[in-house]
Amino acid sequence: MTVDTEVFERDAILDRVRELADSAVSEVALSVPHTVLPELDATLSAAVDRGLLVLVLVWDPPHDERSKHELPSLAGRSTVARRSQDIAPVFCCVDNERGLIGNGSSITDDGSDDVATTFDFQEVAHGLYRDFVTNFWMFASEIHARAVPELPVAYDGIRHAVTNVALCLRDEVAIRCRATGRDPETGAKRTVDGRVLNVHQRMVYPASSSLPIENSILVEDDGRQWIGGPHAVLEDVAAERLSLRRA
Repeated sequence: MTVDTEVFERDAILDRVRELADSAVSEVALSVPHTVLPELDATLSAAVDRGLLVLVLVWDPPHDERSKHELPSLAGRSTVARRSQDIAPVFCCVDNERGLIGNGSSITDDGSDDVATTFDFQEVAHGLYRDFVTNFWMFASEIHARAVPELPVAYDGIRHAVTNVALCLRDEVAIRCRATGRDPETGAKRTVDGRVLNVHQRMVYPASSSLPIENSILVEDDGRQWIGGPHAVLEDVAAERLSLRRA
């Protein structure tokens, strides 16, 4: 476990964000002022090209003339992107394990140094991601969402699967989901395979979950079965592997 607080200058923070995103194997959650997007263009495009879930929150830095310019396109640079009317923290979290967080002022182009915290501990990453979704992502407006993905496709993580299920259901694309994992109560191995009926999530508009980071999929397979992530306790299946295909 590592959690370190250091003084970074602006370019060092951007370098650390690039390093984190380049090392990601499943997902990237990012919050930055939109004025730095051109400097992260290649990094975000590469993450999308690798098939990662890329969530990007952008906001306008204060007292910056570039804020009046048109927002750069996030197509091909994000799975889902939102824009906040309020200043948010500089935040980058990858694979729900490691990342960086700092004040919004730490990355605005004012030449000053600021304090940022790096972390490499799943519990810390999980808590900061929950705060990011609850306090900032949910209050921002969706400005981009990728098209329905090519199917079939397989996932190791519930969040990516749930995001694409939400995109499919929003576009009225009928799909089936197969999940392998365990029964949360007994620990016995379980597999479910059925038509997707519903999804609980907060990454894609409209939000459909009652809890900040609830991610689950409802399928019809010998009755209604809720599929959650590998640490699920309320769902019928704690999934370790999921796949989606057209119904």
